[in-house]
Amino acid sequence: MKMRKRLYSIALSSTTLILFLILISSSASMASAQSASPTITETSMITNRLVDNTIASKENSITGVSEENSANEESVDITTGSVAAIYGDRIVWTDNRNGNSDIYMYDLSTHNETQVTNHRSATNPVIYGSRIVWADNRNGNSDIYMYNISTSAKTQITTNNSTKGNPSISGDRIVWADSRNGNGSNVYMYNIFTSTETQITTSNSTQGNPAISGDRIVWVDNRNGNLDLNLYMYNISTHMETKITTDGSEINPAIYGDRIVWEHWDIYNGSFDIYMYNISTSNKTQITNSGSAQPPVIYGDRIVWIDSRGPSCLYMYNLSTSIETPLVFSVSADSPAIYDDRIAWMNYRNGIPYLYMYNLSSKLPFDASSENDFICYFPDKLPPVAAFSVSPLFGKAPLNVTFTDKTKGTPTVWEWNFGDGANSTHQNPTHVYSKAGTYKVNLTVSNANGTDSKTNEIDVKNASSMGPYAYITNSWDNNVSVIDTTTNTVIATVDVGSSPWGVAVNSAGTKAYVTNSGSDSVSVIDTATNTVSATVPVGGSPYGVAVNSAGTKVYVTNINSNNVSVIDAASNTVSATVNVSSSPYGVVVNRMGTKVYVESNDMATGNGTVSVIDTATNKVTATVNVGSYLYGIAITPDGRKVYVSKEYVSNDGNNTVSVIDTSTNSVTATVPVGSYPYGVAVNPAGTKVYVVNSVSNTVSVIDTSTDSVTATVPVGGSPQALGDFIGEKTVEQTQSPKTSKKGSMKTPGFETIYGVVSLLAVFLHKRK
Repeated sequence: MKMRKRLYSIALSSTTLILFLILISSSASMASAQSASPTITETSMITNRLVDNTIASKENSITGVSEENSANEESVDITTGSVAAIYGDRIVWTDNRNGNSDIYMYDLSTHNETQVTNHRSATNPVIYGSRIVWADNRNGNSDIYMYNISTSAKTQITTNNSTKGNPSISGDRIVWADSRNGNGSNVYMYNIFTSTETQITTSNSTQGNPAISGDRIVWVDNRNGNLDLNLYMYNISTHMETKITTDGSEINPAIYGDRIVWEHWDIYNGSFDIYMYNISTSNKTQITNSGSAQPPVIYGDRIVWIDSRGPSCLYMYNLSTSIETPLVFSVSADSPAIYDDRIAWMNYRNGIPYLYMYNLSSKLPFDASSENDFICYFPDKLPPVAAFSVSPLFGKAPLNVTFTDKTKGTPTVWEWNFGDGANSTHQNPTHVYSKAGTYKVNLTVSNANGTDSKTNEIDVKNASSMGPYAYITNSWDNNVSVIDTTTNTVIATVDVGSSPWGVAVNSAGTKAYVTNSGSDSVSVIDTATNTVSATVPVGGSPYGVAVNSAGTKVYVTNINSNNVSVIDAASNTVSATVNVSSSPYGVVVNRMGTKVYVESNDMATGNGTVSVIDTATNKVTATVNVGSYLYGIAITPDGRKVYVSKEYVSNDGNNTVSVIDTSTNSVTATVPVGSYPYGVAVNPAGTKVYVVNSVSNTVSVIDTSTDSVTATVPVGGSPQALGDFIGEKTVEQTQSPKTSKKGSMKTPGFETIYGVVSLLAVFLHKRK
């Protein structure tokens, strides 16, 4: 399946776990490219597409079968592939027709296909003139190789024992990201003419995704730490390095001449837009504001990218005319490349990848018989497709419900039937249901081209049938979902601050406290009305949060401030600030409310510690060295033990849970668990500890009497949680798929959750 490409970089070590996972996301994209298998045998005209009111273009299928029975389309029944690069008449790509990844080339002038490699280990091909360059791990380490089309000679450019990737070529120069120095990755350059290698960057951080044009190299640089990703440029002629951006959210650069284009990544809103920097004038220009642009490519005055702002389309922006043009509609287009008037890309029509090419210089009449063209260019000529959202879907009477129109297309009339005899013609109405019942809501939308309807149900209950509730932070949407756990239904959505992460509910269930990592604040939710009753400023990037059992104090970890804010719940003000170790994440309070335990990760050294805070003095009384990369902390109900999960790092071989004796503040046991443990919780009885293993897709169950694993439970893909995620609801569960024997058991689950911080889970599932 297609995977959206984002940041291509090499990252053997990184300053944060999240950055590490972002940087290695290139491997998933490479794997996607490797799954394609094209054999280019001929070039076929597929369909005419409108470029603008005066220009039409020709789309050519390089490989594959196009949509059946479409007007003016031809098909070729051959294997499929993914485009990587184009130069002149030649297109190169990765291909797995032989079982693994090899490089193939197609010559548009001769219609000949050439297999460049046969070691089944090649990725990321690029081409310039008669030279093809790629990364290849045939020797067990990814090295850079080159193929000369004119002489058919292959050259191994690098031989050192490290990981290299993401090559780029311009003229006689090749650049790539290289991990040989053990500090993230650096940018290296090889001069083909002189056979000399040069290290371009020397910072002890991560540089990646290099691109080169002429004398200029541009790359993504993490030298400021955490997720501060900026673009830097190096001039080979002057030996000068220049910082191009300062926003700290720039990825996927491309360069041509004196113009650099890239994606600006709004980490808090989850949006991606394209920007351009003119090296000659030092001017930065925002090219898109859709928030849904994929990585751009550039040639001359033209920038090309895929954009899913409505229907997914291949877009082009002309820098000379400042005109944006949608070129081809496709719900699955990916990986565009451009050279002169030719644009090539990968397309998953019918669920299978094909290579297509678009020739901007062909002037052909627009064929209006294809609905796809209308979707891309003339949405007002289509009937609307009804859609709407409801908040809340469930609740007690009287229930005030907000309806939000999300119809695709351009409706002119909205007709709402709320199911209780009331109606509305507003686009986004609100309605109060005064009595309990199940109501079918219908929206009918129409315009001059047609009508469509959509129906949804709202369940209104009596107050006695409600609760308990779970409060789930939605980091990209800046809100909290309120779930009635008796029905597992969202009953309200509460807007909070920017990028909410942690949430904790007091023991009375009257207040929910939400850390807003993007706005350095805590939102206090009144659970009776599901509204924010107060906003408390705290430290930088608050993440973890815990409430003492009396509900009088709230403890908030501030990652960027390296401290804990103590909030007085009565006044909703910070009454104390306690300095702890670097980058504090998780936090727990013992049942007596006398001790607070805070896990921290020093991102410079990888050292993990647990700080012990005396709540009477708000002072750190002990610091316990635990290991590396701590992601999860829990305390037994009697307060005698603290359990801390440690993710795997290569230098100390973790994948363990450390057990801290709170009477001595020392580690008394280290329990091996699954791969990459990300979250730990203790059951209310204090007899079992549940550890979420995000890579091995399991949950380890630890017996607290012996501190040993007694069971390993398979679960879904990439499970991750931080907080008190265990409930007590008794359920019937199958014990063995072979015997189908059933039994009653207490299980961790969704039923009685009051505080869940789904950190990495929420972040990763949104860049695919």
